[in-house]
Amino acid sequence: MNEKLFESYYARLAKEGFLKALFWGLIVGFSAMLISSFIFWFIGFSYPWIAFIIAAVAAAGATPIFYFAIFRPTSHDVACRIDALGLEERFLTMHQLEGDNSYIAMRQREDAKAALKSVSANLIKIAVSIPLVIAVAFTALAGSGMATVSVLAASGYIPPASEIIPDPFEPEPVFYEVEFVEEGEGMIEGDIFQLVEEGKNIKEVVAVPDEGWFLYEWHWEIAGETFSLTETEVFFIEDMSVDGPLTIYATFAEAEAGDGEGEGDGEGAEGEEGEEESDEQKPQDPEDGEQKQEDGKESEMPPPESEDENDKPPQGSNRYDDKNQIINNETYYGDEYNDAKQGALDEMEQSEEISDEIKDIVKDYFDNIEK
Repeated sequence: MNEKLFESYYARLAKEGFLKALFWGLIVGFSAMLISSFIFWFIGFSYPWIAFIIAAVAAAGATPIFYFAIFRPTSHDVACRIDALGLEERFLTMHQLEGDNSYIAMRQREDAKAALKSVSANLIKIAVSIPLVIAVAFTALAGSGMATVSVLAASGYIPPASEIIPDPFEPEPVFYEVEFVEEGEGMIEGDIFQLVEEGKNIKEVVAVPDEGWFLYEWHWEIAGETFSLTETEVFFIEDMSVDGPLTIYATFAEAEAGDGEGEGDGEGAEGEEGEEESDEQKPQDPEDGEQKQEDGKESEMPPPESEDENDKPPQGSNRYDDKNQIINNETYYGDEYNDAKQGALDEMEQSEEISDEIKDIVKDYFDNIEK
């Protein structure tokens, strides 16, 4: 009977209980979103939106549990809330005497029913504590914020936790010194003293020869084995990882140094031989012929000296000098140099890793040594 009497009041308190259970369910859901989003961000998970599903499932599961376990109103709760409207514990006493058919109990119930007509269920206010509202707002802010971080990290807009939070079990990184040294007349532009982490690549540098010089090669030594890099003024090897201290040398050579005299001497000698052959074929003076016939001896005429420098044999380009031949001593090195230079320029123009400034420096270098 009491349940029917309290029905409208019970419905009011049931709404309040469900609202409280919903708030606690939201706290659980946002907390689950916070925890799962942090884990996804920390391990670099590629599907952070799953945290929203976890939050929804957690809130939907926690809300009915809170309601039926804690916030579902009872007859005693309804009686206490009604008496709080000013009925001076009439309904609480009636609830306690439920099932008692004594005269006094019956009179008390009649008095409570009469007093109930002076109040209404709408007078019972649905109340939710302020700390509970603050807790919901805080967990919502924290959970949604962590979910946003996880989504941005998965999209590549911000770094994952592995790049921000150091791994306590990861050993300290090891760095090695890398030095670039010039050999010959020239300079190296860039960071010639580098501190490179073990396993990482060396920063790009550029060799700039002085006028009349060219870069012969880069060379370095690792574990007793010598390596070299030629045909490029830009030192950059993509897969060259550093695993110890390293010194890299840029060797400059003088462009065709001393070759002009050797070539001129060679071709000059050929010119002299040609002159001697020509002199032997020239007709001799008749008087000399008669004298030779008389004496019975043969004499040789000395080659006439040229009075004009323009009459001297032309100096050669040392193409046929043996010391300028490479590849089994059969190929002029100048031809190989031109082909290598053009190939290096074409490869440099197609490279996107070399800046325009570096490309201009290399082109100026080639222009200077060809002047």
